[in-house]
Amino acid sequence: MRVLSVSQINFFIKSLIEGDGRMRDIYARGEISNFTDHYRSGHLYFSLKDEKSVLKAVMFSSAARRLRFHPKEGMRVIVRGRVAVYEPGGQYQFYVEEMQLDGVGALSLAFEQLKEKLAAEGLFAEEHKRPIPPFPASSRHRRVRRCRIFATYSRGAGLRRRSCFARCLCRARTQRRSLRRR
Repeated sequence: MRVLSVSQINFFIKSLIEGDGRMRDIYARGEISNFTDHYRSGHLYFSLKDEKSVLKAVMFSSAARRLRFHPKEGMRVIVRGRVAVYEPGGQYQFYVEEMQLDGVGALSLAFEQLKEKLAAEGLFAEEHKRPIPPFPASSRHRRVRRCRIFATYSRGAGLRRRSCFARCLCRARTQRRSLRRR
């Protein structure tokens, strides 16, 4: 009868799982649950679950910094990583290298999360909004306060239609002419 220690069994299981090349670079789809964000370390701990099973997962800060969105409880995601054994605890888990949303795009979600954050700070409240001035103001040049600039071709229809503007014509190369010479 051969008696093994717990450490020996965990080491054996670890070598089986981590020695299998099929477990090194895999994708998994699931829903985030039990999400914990360790703000000091930057590591993300969560579980991925589907209808039948649960898989513990960790995303270290080096990978979490590359995320374009902030993961939340209940999000459906696709993750890429590897399965490995945490030997001291005798648990296998998924080490996540990349994460993307399953369905909605990451940039769209990041934009929505930023809007929610700014709205929670009250930055979209009516009392913070200022009316748009009818004329641009410049603090450095007080006498140029009421000036609008209209750029067009010297014989173009834009000048004929906007006769209310004071005209100050300056010669400049047009795009069409400069393209022909090249």
